[in-house]
Amino acid sequence: MEPKLENFFNRIKDDITYRRFNNLEDFKVLLSENIIHLISEKFRHYQEINEKFISLLDKYIFSIPKKLLEKLTKYT
Repeated sequence: MEPKLENFFNRIKDDITYRRFNNLEDFKVLLSENIIHLISEKFRHYQEINEKFISLLDKYIFSIPKKLLEKLTKYT
């Protein structure tokens, strides 16, 4: 389980919190916002990893066999 999810469950378990919603639509909006936030965080994380990897490729491009380099650059 991911640390953020685990922390969330522990927080619920340790400190039960209730929130009232005026209607189902309000609940859907909040849920959607949180899901979007989680996905955005993941995307940023993978984007950073990709940028670092590409940066390393740029620095050490001379030491990578040509066939492997072609396969790697094909996906960027």
